[in-house]
Amino acid sequence: MVDDKLFNGRTASRRFRPSQWIRQSQLRDWWADLQIGESERGTAVASGSGLGFSEAVQSWHDFYLMLGAAAATLAGLLFVGLSLHIRVVVSHPDVRALARVTLTDFIVIVLIALAVLAPENDSIGLFYWMVSLGVTSLVLIARPALSGIGRSGRRAIDLRTLVVRFGLSAFAFVAGAGTGVLFATGDYRDGLIGLVPVAVLLLIIAVRNTWDLLVTIADRSQAI
Repeated sequence: MVDDKLFNGRTASRRFRPSQWIRQSQLRDWWADLQIGESERGTAVASGSGLGFSEAVQSWHDFYLMLGAAAATLAGLLFVGLSLHIRVVVSHPDVRALARVTLTDFIVIVLIALAVLAPENDSIGLFYWMVSLGVTSLVLIARPALSGIGRSGRRAIDLRTLVVRFGLSAFAFVAGAGTGVLFATGDYRDGLIGLVPVAVLLLIIAVRNTWDLLVTIADRSQAI
């Protein structure tokens, strides 16, 4: 009797082993899925907290390097063009105002590139940098913009052109400061992407302003 019970017990245990294996396999799969889910959530939290910032910046390294180099080169060319006809620039407040705003645009682009490419920087540092840069730029262009727009009498540059160019530059500065908020929230990937249209807009405005300045200066120089 005892042997039969033992035999039946062993047989019964053997019968339940496949189901137990299935349950154990299901538990292992469930545990693995749980660990993967926790890992993905941890990665998302890590990205939001600023981890991986260096890797994200590295992927944009060539773009911002080229952007800064282009802006610096064009700013140098503008300096040369203005210095060759400095009398025209000084004698026309609207030309002088547009030149100041254009140089500010170029400098802001260079500073954005330097801020992104600066070593030992983080997303919070970029937040402070972008907000400070946006506010400072608005302050710097306020006086020349008012001087160029408020001038009465004959103008070298059309009033509507000045209003549009100054307005676009101011909008770009505000947008740059607003993009800096993304870095404060840890969303540095969207922040780096958001800086692209801001920098491109400033570059387009500055190049167009440079062309208008050089054409206006050449025209006024011939009149003199």
